[in-house]
Amino acid sequence: MSSVATETAPQLVVDRLTKLFGDRLAVDEVSLDIDRGRILGLLGPNGAGKSTTMSMICGLVAPDSGSVTVGGERLDHSGRDVRRRIGLVPQEIALYPELTSRENVTFFGGLQGLSGRRLRERIDFVLDEVQLGPRAADAVATLSGGMKRRLNVAVALTHEPDLLVLDEPTVGVDPQSRLALLDAVRRAADRGAAVLLASHQMYEVEAVCDHVAVMDHGRVLRTGTVADLLHGIPSRAEVVVEGAEPAVGRSRSSVVEVESSAAAGKATVTLLSQDHAALVDELTRLLATFSEQGRRVLEIRKSEPSLEQLFFDLTGRTLRD
Repeated sequence: MSSVATETAPQLVVDRLTKLFGDRLAVDEVSLDIDRGRILGLLGPNGAGKSTTMSMICGLVAPDSGSVTVGGERLDHSGRDVRRRIGLVPQEIALYPELTSRENVTFFGGLQGLSGRRLRERIDFVLDEVQLGPRAADAVATLSGGMKRRLNVAVALTHEPDLLVLDEPTVGVDPQSRLALLDAVRRAADRGAAVLLASHQMYEVEAVCDHVAVMDHGRVLRTGTVADLLHGIPSRAEVVVEGAEPAVGRSRSSVVEVESSAAAGKATVTLLSQDHAALVDELTRLLATFSEQGRRVLEIRKSEPSLEQLFFDLTGRTLRD
């Protein structure tokens, strides 16, 4: 992967954006920044404020307070020149189905001020970038869902935006299209764009993002690299045995926590530790203890720290509308 020199100032600076819809505070003093050549993953449950934040960043919704700066230029609600520095991939497909792939890119490229030879070069480049060159003359209505998603990204890349904003770009696509999309996004960052990617797919964010921000109830709860965010989250092992809650005692290791509970004729013993070796040693001791007691082990589960675990820890597991 190639690298891009980071500018002194971030390519995108979001300072204390706030937005009210009626009596509902949709976004509450959100602040973010993204350097040139970097990808920031935006995570959050439905209704967390992600789409509203992205709409304000793109100038589609005016904030009640706060500011957005792209490449050193402040965006206001009438700032069309600044908005031309942004490429937006919306959650819904935004294409003309009766036009061909090439015609769609031509139309949207023209709206961004491209014309002539430069526009033709960019059309060929972005269609090849998302692997749609062979389908350039096909009407969008005849394309698969994954192809339409890829074309949505091609349109956003046509004018070489300084900031690429993607709102769940891989919804409903097949694995091959997902890989092609994420590769195109990573290459856009490698060429110098700042990228803001909202996704519900934790593995996507871990795979392509340099930094992550977790949102809920309109606020940013945590930001940092994946490694920073996962630091301090313990590894977990669970052992499910038949019968009543066992008397397992305290761990022999000071860095392993032991919890136990019982319900419906079986018990679960949970081990938590940031020390992987200590956790494995304690798990081995626990299994030997159950064997000596004649307790039947029904299940063993083990998990490492993950963005999904962090996400649930921060936002809870309750279903959202």
